[in-house]
Amino acid sequence: IEGASEGAGLGINFLKHIERTKVLLFLIDLEDESYLDQYEKLRNELGTFSGKMLAKPSLIVASKTDLENSEEKIVELKNKLKKDIIPLSSITHNGLDRLMYILKDKIKFLEKEVG
Repeated sequence: IEGASEGAGLGINFLKHIERTKVLLFLIDLEDESYLDQYEKLRNELGTFSGKMLAKPSLIVASKTDLENSEEKIVELKNKLKKDIIPLSSITHNGLDRLMYILKDKIKFLEKEVG
C-alpha cells in the first residue's frame, strides 16, 4: 500500500513484520493498469521505511497470468525491470509449483550462507 511507511493501511506494523523475512516476494498484479510501476512503488515504500529492506533477497512474481495479454505484459515487465519474473496464476495454479521450488531453494541457499 502506498503510504504504508507513513502508517497507511496496516502500515508500520506490516512493514515491521516483513522486516523479519529472509526473502521478499513482490507480487505484481498484471490486471492492474499500473502493473509496470508496481515494483518500483513497492521498493520505494520499503526503502522509505528502512534501507535494509532493499538489501534483502527478493523474487518478482507476475500474477493473473491466466488473463488475456498476460504473456505480452510479462515481456514488458522483464524488459523494464531487467529481472527474472516468475509467472503465476492462482486460478489455474500454473507456476505455483515452480514458485515454491524457487523460493525453497533460495531460502536453503541463504541459510547455508549464514550458517
